[in-house]
Amino acid sequence: MSFLSASKTGVAGEAVFTTPGTFSYTIPDGVESISVVAVGGGGASRLDGSGNGSNPRNANGGGGGLGWKNNIPVQPGGVYTVVVGKGGTSDGEDGGDSYFDSINEVAGLGGESAPFDTQSPGGSFTGDGGGSGGTAGSGNDNVGGGGAGGYSGDGGGMNTSSSGGAGGHGGADGNVAAGGGGVGIFGEGTTGNDFNGGQSGGGGGSGGSDGEDAISDTEGGDGGAFGGGAGGDDQANKISKDGGSGAVRIIFGEDRAFPDTDVDQASSEGNIQNF
Repeated sequence: MSFLSASKTGVAGEAVFTTPGTFSYTIPDGVESISVVAVGGGGASRLDGSGNGSNPRNANGGGGGLGWKNNIPVQPGGVYTVVVGKGGTSDGEDGGDSYFDSINEVAGLGGESAPFDTQSPGGSFTGDGGGSGGTAGSGNDNVGGGGAGGYSGDGGGMNTSSSGGAGGHGGADGNVAAGGGGVGIFGEGTTGNDFNGGQSGGGGGSGGSDGEDAISDTEGGDGGAFGGGAGGDDQANKISKDGGSGAVRIIFGEDRAFPDTDVDQASSEGNIQNF
């Protein structure tokens, strides 16, 4: 179900934030209402494998959450904070949170990177709707990085057989694990393919990027953009893999609303800002 939002003047446009960091966004003239989707960064893999089990490997990263909210009142010319969380890029680093104005307004929270033999939770969300990131397997589970959350369901990961509208989880085989799939920011679409085995990365949902495949007996895979969790590698190789970065997208215009009402980029009528 869509919750319709409209700017008072009918001006249509958008702002897309895909570079990690903190930004100041000025609301265009005539715009009094916006809709926002935010995706948190995916967690990195963690290099603390214990060496237990027949195929020891390092821990995987959880997927970033996705939250969306419509009909947010704003002031024309007002300046608001936008934060884009980065994917975990070093050993055991959690994904960063992404949000508009505050985490309590609308946000996708970053996926975690838990210690070996502990499952890494995906990030949660705030807003009118969305989905939590998929929980990644521990070092010896047969599951890779968690998938990003979806517009109406959680990302793939432990105890899930599909991505439920989000990024598919990464497959795993032998000593290494693949990255989880990311999720797109242009509205709800097709669920990510759940490769569910081997060393193939999880499929991206709603136009997001697939997770990176693992390299047999060498290293795991990076998480897909946006929000996919990283897959761990063989304990001996000690190669940390990165989670997918986060993103925030703001749209405005009459009767445009997440998850799927005129949220495509063509409906912004060429009025697009990229950050």
